Amino acid sequence: SAEGKLPGLLEKVGRWWDSSHEIDVAGLSEEDNLLVLGECKFWSVPVGVNILTELEQKAAFVNWHTGKRNTVYIIFSVNGYSEELAAVGKIREDVILAPFVAGKETGLANCSNEGGVCAWRLNGNSW
Repeated sequence: SAEGKLPGLLEKVGRWWDSSHEIDVAGLSEEDNLLVLGECKFWSVPVGVNILTELEQKAAFVNWHTGKRNTVYIIFSVNGYSEELAAVGKIREDVILAPFVAGKETGLANCSNEGGVCAWRLNGNSW
């Protein structure tokens, strides 16, 4: 959201995939009817709006409370975001661009890429 906060508390966090699609982060809250879908990028360049578009397209394949859920998209990037994606993140309530400061907890997200494993923590939930 524009404030960078989830509109609920996640009860389950993990990954999601089917035979054709994969989403790095999937979290849900039955109580809040909330689905959080995210992508983690360790790119050497800023992440563009195309990653958000792809994530939104993948969301259509997630069969959980379809048509009734509140979906929030979160993108983690170690090298920031394009100007276009940053602008989208400022105005859309359903988009979170997780801040990253190397080796430092930001309050919203923390990232580790030790041993080739992407580990993020969001509001106390780890994946």
